[in-house]
Amino acid sequence: MGRHTKTKKAKKRRAAPTECSKVVVIQKCPGKSTRACAITRGRKRSCRVIRFSGAHGTYQRMRSRGTNGTVLQIRKARRSCTTKIEYIPPGVVDLGLYIIPRLEMHDVVLPEGLRTLRFTFVNIPPYPSPNFRNITLPNSMEAIYIEESPVSSLDPTDWRNVPLKTLYVTHLNGDLIQCRVFSKSSIETFDRTVFPPSITTLQIRETKVKTFATSTLPTSVVAMNLEHNEIPLSSRSIGGNPIQTLGNRSRFPSGLRNLSMAECQISNISADVEFPPNLLSLDLSGNKLESFPFDKLPQSLRELDLEGNPLKEFNIDNSAVLDQLRNLSDFDATTDHVKCNPPYIKTNVRGKIFACAVSKARKIQSGESIVQGASASASKSSSTTLVLVAVLACLVVAMFALLFVVHILRRRRGRLADQTDMEAAEESLRSVMASYKVQGFDDSVFHPTQ
Repeated sequence: MGRHTKTKKAKKRRAAPTECSKVVVIQKCPGKSTRACAITRGRKRSCRVIRFSGAHGTYQRMRSRGTNGTVLQIRKARRSCTTKIEYIPPGVVDLGLYIIPRLEMHDVVLPEGLRTLRFTFVNIPPYPSPNFRNITLPNSMEAIYIEESPVSSLDPTDWRNVPLKTLYVTHLNGDLIQCRVFSKSSIETFDRTVFPPSITTLQIRETKVKTFATSTLPTSVVAMNLEHNEIPLSSRSIGGNPIQTLGNRSRFPSGLRNLSMAECQISNISADVEFPPNLLSLDLSGNKLESFPFDKLPQSLRELDLEGNPLKEFNIDNSAVLDQLRNLSDFDATTDHVKCNPPYIKTNVRGKIFACAVSKARKIQSGESIVQGASASASKSSSTTLVLVAVLACLVVAMFALLFVVHILRRRRGRLADQTDMEAAEESLRSVMASYKVQGFDDSVFHPTQ
């Protein structure tokens, strides 16, 4: 009996699915679409394609208000700590990245039409670095916001030809968000950095920046905020910049000793401006000031230069301010066009410098007016007091008179009552006597002879 050989059929093995990376990759959607998709890791470690849509979830796509563009937002990839951006579709005007523990973005050309790029609570690598470099900004880009995000270094020199208007950088102190603690690293220097000259608003706050000595600041800057850094400024010279106005947003480091803003076309200094409390030297020469708020000068000031300003109003209300100007070690001002109107009179400060101060006679007259006014008020007050006392006295007298009348009336009523009682008693007595007479008794019983 022959052996039957069983041929085992080879089982067809399925190819193991390609395991998807843990990194969330933002890239162009499969097919002919130009829209962006997120390639993420699914439950079985396979790749999952998610399209940007709606105003909720992680990958949001919305219409921009007032424009025909699109707002694209990435808000914290749930299954990964790393987000890699490879593609941003055309038509996006606002790109926002929020709560990204680790970011990778390099060799990316952002689309024309994009105006705002925003990083909020994002662990940003140094720029440039292997994972964050070669990002091409479009000419439409207007603002970059790095808010509450740690970044150890930032060199925007690559973007110096982009007509950027706003650059805002503020540091995160550290916070725990899902995968890791956000880095506590912070920018310490802008070494040999060339900022885009078109920037009008530059804000670098809460970092460890100590100096801009080797950097080229933007020439078009109008507002600059460097609060809470580690810049040990004792002198600042920003002369020749078109600042025009020192408003309530103009703030200076408290440790500043010397400040020069010569030939900046400044025409107005707001009443809200506060100069550093320990300022020693202030140079505002060659500007367009027609008046100056002398009450804003710190007591520490030793040098003041207002030469070359078309001053027309030079009023000083406080004699202490006039004394301060006279005691300055160096004071220059052009006062040829100053006109003094009453109650001010032209007063020499020093040399050829004149100011409009309130005259002593005017002050004395004002003081006498105050005294006379006070005397008149006192006299009027005294007269009023006398009238009140007289009225009260009359009321008291009238009250006593009324009480006296009431008392007299009561006494009279008492007397009348007593008289009535006596008459009644006499009448009773007469009746008794009459009855006794009827009975034969003599009146002498009742009225004996005396």
